[in-house]
Amino acid sequence: MESESCTPFNEVIALDPGDGHELWRFDPKIATDYRPANLFTCRGVAFWRDSGGAAGPCATRVLTVTNDARLIALDLETGRRCAEFGQEGEVRIEPGKPLLWPGEWQMTSAPTVFADRQPLPQVTAAGLVIAACMTRGRAGSSDGPSPPI
Repeated sequence: MESESCTPFNEVIALDPGDGHELWRFDPKIATDYRPANLFTCRGVAFWRDSGGAAGPCATRVLTVTNDARLIALDLETGRRCAEFGQEGEVRIEPGKPLLWPGEWQMTSAPTVFADRQPLPQVTAAGLVIAACMTRGRAGSSDGPSPPI
């Protein structure tokens, strides 16, 4: 089993835990010509395994969110995008309001998986929690403001 992590520029890297050599690397190619509100950051990745017991590419996924508000699903074994998830492996998340400057709103927390839904680590300006179906990457939201924590 490898160990996955991410860089402040949202690259995801899989390392061999035995000797530390790089197994694969994924670069989402985020723009760096703007200043995100919380600077460039990545606080972790999440994993999802198909509860139906499917095998093959993308049966187990690494999930990451980017500073430019994308949720990306990668195959755990290869680091390649899961093409059937969203559009070519990613779902773009809209902030729910016009931005005052590029980078005003960004995804800063590690993704979380609950059952076969991936609640995103941010809430829209209207207080709606956004989630994506893990098998197809279709985004949806709660029916009303999220409850206080």
